[in-house]
Amino acid sequence: MKPNRVTKSEYAKLRGCAPSAVTRAIKEGRITTVAIDGRDLIEVAVADIQWQTNTRARADSTSAAAAPLAGVIVANEVGRTPSYEDARRRRELAEANIAEMKQAEMEGVLIRADAVRSAWAAKITGARDALLQIPSRLAPVLAAELDLVNVTGLLEDALRQALADMSTEVKT
Repeated sequence: MKPNRVTKSEYAKLRGCAPSAVTRAIKEGRITTVAIDGRDLIEVAVADIQWQTNTRARADSTSAAAAPLAGVIVANEVGRTPSYEDARRRRELAEANIAEMKQAEMEGVLIRADAVRSAWAAKITGARDALLQIPSRLAPVLAAELDLVNVTGLLEDALRQALADMSTEVKT
């Protein structure tokens, strides 16, 4: 039967770890102690739960703490300090998301937003230039044309051609 309250070194023996690991866990706030008669003692049952919940499992460990992330982090309640486990889970989820995005970018499934912005800026500039060239290109032809229907037809043809050129550029 385990004792209720023990010293740091006794708790380390119960856990099968170095006393320095217990001291580090206390300093990092992963397990708590109780002060009794001026001595900091560890409540074994409480510390076991805290150790399991707040201590990061090693990569070669098969414990439940090494289970894959659920993928969803629930926001902390207002005023609640996130636990070590919450912070670790958020960091690992962020790292996993970054790795997935890099993989998708390498596969060509995902592209950078700044690349999209610059590509669209180039397309819009090209469209503007194509449309602004119509008057100077058609001015001599339109000046010689006396029939309003022909003038309208020439303008519509030029606009349709410019728009068709833009649409084929966007597809490629």
